[in-house]
Amino acid sequence: MKIIKNLPLFLLLITSILVYVMDVPSSRYVRPVVDVFFKLLLPIHELRASTVKYVEDTIRTYLLLVEVQKKNMELSKKVEELSLYRSMYESCDVSLKRLSEDLGIPYQVEKYDIVNAQIIGYDQTGRDSFILINKGKVNGIKEGFLVFSGQSLIGVVERAFSNSSRVITVYSERFSIAATLEDYRKNYVYQGGWKEGKLLYAGKEDPLTTDSVVVVRDAKDKLPAFLIGKVYSVAEPSGEFFKDVSVRPMVDIRKLEYVSILRVQP
Repeated sequence: MKIIKNLPLFLLLITSILVYVMDVPSSRYVRPVVDVFFKLLLPIHELRASTVKYVEDTIRTYLLLVEVQKKNMELSKKVEELSLYRSMYESCDVSLKRLSEDLGIPYQVEKYDIVNAQIIGYDQTGRDSFILINKGKVNGIKEGFLVFSGQSLIGVVERAFSNSSRVITVYSERFSIAATLEDYRKNYVYQGGWKEGKLLYAGKEDPLTTDSVVVVRDAKDKLPAFLIGKVYSVAEPSGEFFKDVSVRPMVDIRKLEYVSILRVQP
């Protein structure tokens, strides 16, 4: 009973072996039949390949549209928030102008010369020591201009070309700038580094903790204060006059697509 049941498989195996040994497809009698068979199947294979490609492209496009829709929703929320903040600012501005007129105190709002730029290149070593932006000398960019995003300091323009610029960031060991604390007006020097920078010339009596925020602020308060980072660790080496202070920058360079340049020398 088992032999009869497996007989078709056995005959198929024998036939396959005979076809292979006798090289039947190469026979001048069988070859035309094989060619016709393949010609009939070729359009089916082409249709299958084109269908698979169409489905893959459709799925890829759908996922891209979903991602774009999410970003559009996020941007719409940010635009609404900015519109609200602008309305609040304009209301405060009007109130301050009226108050200054009543008190006879001059009121003047500083207007900053800002250029927005797109990031076109990152540090390939992964240390985020520099970025490349798509604005340069033709846009009025010069070496030394501050580069920021929101309230966070990104770095300074190190080299300005015709249509692009190289910016060294707060993670670069070649980056240094005069800095202070958010709640303590004493001048220090921030020295960049990966993944932490250093706050130099911090005396032993200075009230530095791991909650201290390091900022860049000009002496005349004409420029806005930009955040560099938070104090990560404070150590007091024996026999040293200054504390060993590490600062971890707040900004995540890789998440940025656009930055702003303040066209004023700090």
